[in-house]
Amino acid sequence: MASCSRRHLLAASLAWGTTGCHLVRFTNMDSDKTPSVGDALKAAKPDGHPLDGPRRVGMKIATIAAPLRDKAIDQAIWHTTDEQIFSEELRNSLKNNGLRIGLLRSSLPAEIEELMQHGGFAGQKVEPLVVNQPVSEPTKIATTEKTSETSLLIDTGSKVQGKTYRDVTGYLRITASIDDQKGVVLKTTPELHHGEMKAKFANAGNVENAFEPAQMTLKTMQEEEIFKDLAANVRVEPGQCLVIGLDPSRESGLGWFLLTKPPETDKETQQKLILVWAWNSGREAVLDIPTIVQSNSRQTKTFQPLESPPPAIVVKRDQNRQKTKDDQLQPAGFDKLKPAPKADPKPSSDSKPGPS
Repeated sequence: MASCSRRHLLAASLAWGTTGCHLVRFTNMDSDKTPSVGDALKAAKPDGHPLDGPRRVGMKIATIAAPLRDKAIDQAIWHTTDEQIFSEELRNSLKNNGLRIGLLRSSLPAEIEELMQHGGFAGQKVEPLVVNQPVSEPTKIATTEKTSETSLLIDTGSKVQGKTYRDVTGYLRITASIDDQKGVVLKTTPELHHGEMKAKFANAGNVENAFEPAQMTLKTMQEEEIFKDLAANVRVEPGQCLVIGLDPSRESGLGWFLLTKPPETDKETQQKLILVWAWNSGREAVLDIPTIVQSNSRQTKTFQPLESPPPAIVVKRDQNRQKTKDDQLQPAGFDKLKPAPKADPKPSSDSKPGPS
């Protein structure tokens, strides 16, 4: 018995020396009960259950159009917009491709406020687009209509090359992530969709929980050229505004194609300005818009009381109600039952006829 214990002790010592020091500590909680799967998932993600829906970001996007080199969108807005938040290298890359991006920390200039009253489609009031997207799911803003063919000068930093695109549409891809309880980081990336429509496998997106694997689906889509070297990350707080504009000195550049509208019959070339407000909307899919970024054009719909029906309809309705009430009070089927006729009593066989 003692030799067996010594052998077990020797085996345990050899195993300890072979595997190294690795202690497993059992706490009082471990000894009392085993934690459930839900407790383990909550511990892995303390700010929210991982099976909850993804956190969402709300955005309000306004596109303003004005004649080329209009003072409001070409000068006034940039007097109070900070472009120095980016590195000099990125600012030069954006400028060489005809783009300007900055952060407006104050209210809109009076010139822009006035322009929003008639700088929309066909000279109408600008109606901002409000979206509510899960974090890291891109929002694509189509800045141009599909053009049959266009030639652009693309500055890649090391060289400038000319490219011709067919059936091309310009987009600005905006991807949002949450920095803290107030701040939202917006990543803006220009891109072009061009060429023939082809069937390709692409990420289906819309993954509603962290444990759901990425799904691939077959989509019919064009070639997508994403200019990652021109991607800009901006931290936006409620009340602040991301400004995306044009540098009109770079004709035939990427910015010129994205943010100008070709002249029509009797109109001149239009220049566009894009304004983006963003906020953390939690995990709800509803549009929870902070009052600080609400548009003045949003009006609450007033519901009017219903009018009384005509008297003839009221009388007919009362008659139908009374008829229904009478039918409910009367037992179903009992009015059709009739009592059976009484039979004449037969004389008993034991009875004897009386004397006549």
